[in-house]
Amino acid sequence: INGIYAQSIKNDFGIIHQKLGQRAEATRRFQLAVEANPRFSTAWFNLGSNYFQNGEWERAAASFRAAIAGNARSEEAWGALGWALENCGDDREAVVCFRRALELDPGLLVVPVRLADLLARFSRAHVVGALRAVVGELRAGVGQPVPPTAEKVISSFVVTDTAAGMICSPEGAKLVI
Repeated sequence: INGIYAQSIKNDFGIIHQKLGQRAEATRRFQLAVEANPRFSTAWFNLGSNYFQNGEWERAAASFRAAIAGNARSEEAWGALGWALENCGDDREAVVCFRRALELDPGLLVVPVRLADLLARFSRAHVVGALRAVVGELRAGVGQPVPPTAEKVISSFVVTDTAAGMICSPEGAKLVI
């Protein structure tokens, strides 16, 4: 298949094979689509998703990076890259990607949960820093309501005194932020 619609048709066949559980053929079709147009971000995203489903984290990350190169405003690609990097063990870079995804779409559902899990793995100083930023935004009144998904990020903490910058963990430990 050649011509203007070649990339889309190849990508569409990849989606069909992916839905049928024929991942090897889906991979081949997505690869043909990106060969037809190396800036076809949708096909790169689909290729990355296919690799992700196969547990091929590095390949998934590379494909999601290519999707972002084609469309830097794709919150899905940023979130998926974060998830792939998390599975590669690159937690710090995953946090950067998750934050970028949330900047692009504050209403994402999965990303705040992944971000909270990652932040919980970091040292106390990193968690305190993240909470300091959240409380600072709440104090400043960022001009838009806090997305419901952000509640998941901070739901395990009880804010006892935002003016003094104090929070309590579920275990009752007080942190001054």
